[in-house]
Amino acid sequence: MNTYVARIYGGFSYDKPELIHLETHSFTVKLKNADGTAADLSGFATAECAVGNTFDHVHNELMAYAFGDACRITDAAAGEIAVTLDCNTVKFGDVVRFNAQMAYLEINLFDTGAKMTRVLLDRVECRPHVRDQEGAPVSGDPQYYNKAEVDALISGGGGGTSDYDQLENRPQINSVTLTGDLTAHDLGLAATSDIPPAQVQSNWNETDTTSKSYIQNKPTIPTVPVQSVNGETGAVVLDASDVGAIAEPSTAGTTGQVLTETASGPAWQDIPAPDRSQTITQTGTAITPAPDAVFRHTLAANDSFTVDTSALTSSKQITFELQLIQPSTAVSFTLPSGILWSDGNSFSASNPVPEMTDANTLYCIVIRWDGSDLLANLAYSKEVSA
Repeated sequence: MNTYVARIYGGFSYDKPELIHLETHSFTVKLKNADGTAADLSGFATAECAVGNTFDHVHNELMAYAFGDACRITDAAAGEIAVTLDCNTVKFGDVVRFNAQMAYLEINLFDTGAKMTRVLLDRVECRPHVRDQEGAPVSGDPQYYNKAEVDALISGGGGGTSDYDQLENRPQINSVTLTGDLTAHDLGLAATSDIPPAQVQSNWNETDTTSKSYIQNKPTIPTVPVQSVNGETGAVVLDASDVGAIAEPSTAGTTGQVLTETASGPAWQDIPAPDRSQTITQTGTAITPAPDAVFRHTLAANDSFTVDTSALTSSKQITFELQLIQPSTAVSFTLPSGILWSDGNSFSASNPVPEMTDANTLYCIVIRWDGSDLLANLAYSKEVSA
């Protein structure tokens, strides 16, 4: 876990955390007074940490947020606060979609009366999950020009000419060098007699087979008299009912409406907006992953969970949530051993499973199938009623 040292209420700071999309970052903030001594936080009860790309947290969604166990005072006398930030949010991904960005990291403290005091506002670097900088070339003799060499070529230091006629080994077609205005006949591509002086329009009625406007292999279109249309004979005029269509009402529809057949006849109706909410599915201990699914389970003693990955492929990635509720008396349970847990920096099978042992608590686990493994981190926990 990294340690981030900062002056309380602003000032010099160092060892700032670097936040990366899709990852969970844990670090300790050590707050110092202006004289360099540790800030005394004994008058505060709780803390929160927020990251955003603007100061406006009312109209602009936060990139990351931590409170409760994810942002707590660990040593008040030493001015230490432990922070765990989950950067796997849509807003974080939107901000760093194309390159790294600077964002504002803010820490607020609350006394027992819920009075807030902002103690830190600093800028930190936020990056996309895939780095946007390349390292030095691996090869000792790379086949490329450096900046100085490119500048020399542009300024004329590399020689050359801008006159095409002075070039050596100019291209040829049929042993004719490409220069000046050459015709297809000049290049031997076609005989002059085969090229008409202008475009020739095809003529359906042309019967001379030697004419360039003659159309070969024309189909024979039979003449079939119409006896009736939808049971009607004579001079037939079809309406919407004859062809199974919906008759258009006398008033025109507007943008966002669709013509629908109702009990009282055709009418324009508004197209309903799509439902983008996520449905919470009460589940047992056998989990079958689905994109953006939310599974919730109230734990019982010795529950053992399984995740069926048989339908998951290496060409697709999905993310889902598993919400576990500890009852009024906390119980032991087992999660699949194949899940790779995050330690704040990377996912590994050797990382421990986070503790989820508090009674009357909901634990939200975000699990992502990346094409080969199940990657998990504990996104948040909250107290629930028994």
